[in-house]
Amino acid sequence: MEKVDYKKKPVNITSEVWTSWTARWNTEDFKKKSEQNKKNRRRGVADGQTLSTHTGGSTSHSKIASNLKKLWGHDPAHHELFLYTHTKNHDGVTFLVDKAKKIHDDFMERCDRLEAIGEEIDEDKLFYDVVGGHDRKKRLYGFGSYGKRIRSSKGSSEMHREQYEDNNAETKVEIENLKKLVETQREQYEDIQQEYEDVQQKYEDAQKKNVEFQQKNVDVQAKFEQQLAQAMNVINTLSEHVKNFINR
Repeated sequence: MEKVDYKKKPVNITSEVWTSWTARWNTEDFKKKSEQNKKNRRRGVADGQTLSTHTGGSTSHSKIASNLKKLWGHDPAHHELFLYTHTKNHDGVTFLVDKAKKIHDDFMERCDRLEAIGEEIDEDKLFYDVVGGHDRKKRLYGFGSYGKRIRSSKGSSEMHREQYEDNNAETKVEIENLKKLVETQREQYEDIQQEYEDVQQKYEDAQKKNVEFQQKNVDVQAKFEQQLAQAMNVINTLSEHVKNFINR
C-alpha cells in the first residue's frame, strides 16, 4: 500500500477545508494532545522501541488460534489463547505487561469464587466480561483480529441498542461532514456567481461605452460634414463675388 503523505492535500479535499485543518494542526493545543495520544498508543513511549504486549509477533491471533486447534485438537478457549499469547515463551506465568497479568488474575479469582458456591462457569463468557468486552471500535483487548470472531456476552437487545447508538453517532458525524461540504460548495458557488456577475457587468459597461463611442463618432462625422458644406457654400459665394468684381 502506498504511504500517505499527510503534508500534501488529498485531491478529494477542498482547499478551504484543507487550510482550516492545517491551521488547527499547527496550534500548540493540538500538538500537545497529539503528542499525548502518541504516547498513549505507544504505552507511554513517544519515540524509540516500545514494549510488546503479546508474543505473536507478525502472526495474527486468528492464525495462532488455528495452529493451537491443530496442536491441541480443539478450539482454544479465550483465556487459553490469551495466556498463550501474553506470556514469555508461552509459559503461562511470565506476563509481558501488567494489564495482561491483572486480567488473568481477575479471571482466575472469579472462577474460584464461582466454583466455591457451585455455580456453573461459562469460561469464555466470563473471560469476555473480565477483559471488558468490545470497545466502541469493536476491538477486544488482547485478541487482535481474532477479537472480531468472539461474540459478545451481552443480551441481543443491549447489543442492538449499542449498535444503534454507534450507527447513529457515525451517521451524525457523516451528516455534519456533509453539511460542512455543502456549505463549502455553496460558498464556492457564490464566489463564482459573483465573479460571473462582475465580468458580465464589465462586459455590459464596455458594450455601452462602445455604443456611446459609435454614436459620438456618427455625431462628429455629421457635424464635420455640415461644417464642410457650410465652408463650401462660403467659398462658392466668395468665388461669385470675385467673378462679379472682375467683370465690372
